[in-house]
Amino acid sequence: MKHRFPVVLCFSALTFFACSDGDSHAGGTTEAENSIAIVDKVVAGVSQKGPLINGSKIQVFELEGSTMIQTGSVFKGAVTSDNGDFSVAHINLKSQYALLEATGPYYSELTGKITASPITLNALTDLSDRENVNINLLTHMEYERALWLVHNDSLSVKDAKLQADREILSAFVKDSLDESPEDLNIFGEGESNAALLAVSVLMQLGRTESEFSKAVADFVGDIQQDGVWDDSTAKAFAADEAYSANLDTIRKNILSWKISEKIPAFEKYVELFWNGAYGLNVCNSEMEGAILPNVNTKSKLYKSKFRCKEGHWELYELFVEKESLYTTEYPEVDMMTLAKVADMDCSNSMYCPRNCRNVSDPIQGKVCSRVNTELDDGSDTYGYIWWTTDKSSNVVWPGGDLGYGFEAASRDKYGYLYGIAEVGDVEKPYAIVGFDVSGLEGNGNNLKDWKGLCVAYTSTEDMFITLRSPGDSSITNFDYYQAKLPATSSIVNADVSWDKFVQQGWGKKLNRDDVVQNVSQVHFKYFQPGIRASFKIFAIGKFGTCNQ
Repeated sequence: MKHRFPVVLCFSALTFFACSDGDSHAGGTTEAENSIAIVDKVVAGVSQKGPLINGSKIQVFELEGSTMIQTGSVFKGAVTSDNGDFSVAHINLKSQYALLEATGPYYSELTGKITASPITLNALTDLSDRENVNINLLTHMEYERALWLVHNDSLSVKDAKLQADREILSAFVKDSLDESPEDLNIFGEGESNAALLAVSVLMQLGRTESEFSKAVADFVGDIQQDGVWDDSTAKAFAADEAYSANLDTIRKNILSWKISEKIPAFEKYVELFWNGAYGLNVCNSEMEGAILPNVNTKSKLYKSKFRCKEGHWELYELFVEKESLYTTEYPEVDMMTLAKVADMDCSNSMYCPRNCRNVSDPIQGKVCSRVNTELDDGSDTYGYIWWTTDKSSNVVWPGGDLGYGFEAASRDKYGYLYGIAEVGDVEKPYAIVGFDVSGLEGNGNNLKDWKGLCVAYTSTEDMFITLRSPGDSSITNFDYYQAKLPATSSIVNADVSWDKFVQQGWGKKLNRDDVVQNVSQVHFKYFQPGIRASFKIFAIGKFGTCNQ
């Protein structure tokens, strides 16, 4: 049923007034079906970033019931204490929907003092069933997203607000709220009030007043259409600031306002935010003692390691980027992602560990438990896997030894070659897993007909393939031809043609064809100082044969 009401009169008082444009609405729209009129209502609440100060402006804008467009009717009031309290009386609306707006300076959690600049916060509300509406950062972030859902996804105002709330909270601290943002108070008890205060703190950390206002506006614009906070740079900035923030000082600042002696436990949500942004699991009893890296590439602490200790992640090892001699831009190699090892056909490759599991026959073992180059210098020592490091580095084999060699144990246990290279944090370190092409005598071999190499692998850090020739270290000053295999968590088959191998430039320049025709060893090498690289090699072969 349509409800019609007479023109609302203008009211005036010491702290409020309201004027209506009668029955007209913005854009000439008509009242919505089933709209509920609001008659002579008093709306009270608190306005908070920190609390807006006494005298801050409060406005209640009438919204047309179906379009949510402002009709022009506005009811005004003011904050009446430094607690952020406000009350607006004699509100008369033709629909139950209204936009509340609070504008004024506020108490900053970061400084404990009143800000020099004002802030404006909004709250979309349905006044049909409430007299109390709190205005805060969550109601403000919710507003534009909820309106977009109403206009574009045809959601009800209630459902739109619920969805917007879930999306905002999941971007920061938790999956859902136990209460509506309009009921929340940064001095209230419970998890939802703690989440509100945490978001309020997180958005302001490391920012000036003007930068904070822009950051909030950017967030609101970012989530408006898809509900997702896509700005990875802003998220990483907030995480870095949250990690380094002194939350005890922030708590003391809030207590210094002498508004309440109770402040919800916002600290845990601030901590959970940067934990999640860094890619760390929740630090609980099951994770106690675990050491994990920060995987957020936009973070200032990217690659630094954190240890789970007594319920909290603490910095364990700070990663410092060091200048490396290896500054060459390496050509990209041809790579194909494999869904799983079982999808590979590595029967034509020179090394396929999964085809060699539990091999007991000595003849077959010679063929498939080492890199079968088919080049023998007569010593029958070609192709066996070995490893070497400088004094500061190490290669760890999770498969153990089992009494017959680390590489063989890894092969038999996992069905692939699985190792961990721990590279020393010194100048020019290295950790190498390699094989001799024709045998331990180190003779050179013409590999031109191979056209290159293929490797099926995963690696948590960039891995390099190096070609070695007899006596080349003295000739090139260790400036060998090598190619880069990019770090990847997915199993990839990389085909590396000989033209992808380059020198780094500080040693004597050699002709690539001459090197390819005189290869004695092939190295899989890590040399980046301080890294810990987990690698798995599923196949090694001539160019194009690892997945044929």
